[in-house]
Amino acid sequence: LPILPDTPWGMQGVLEYIKTSYGNPPVFVHEN
Repeated sequence: LPILPDTPWGMQGVLEYIKTSYGNPPVFVHEN
């Protein structure tokens, strides 16, 4: 997983990486 900044566009990058690398699985985003 590439290193991404802790920013909204960093989260977008993580989700796009998951989509392209793992075939667009369902992802649930929860606050901690």
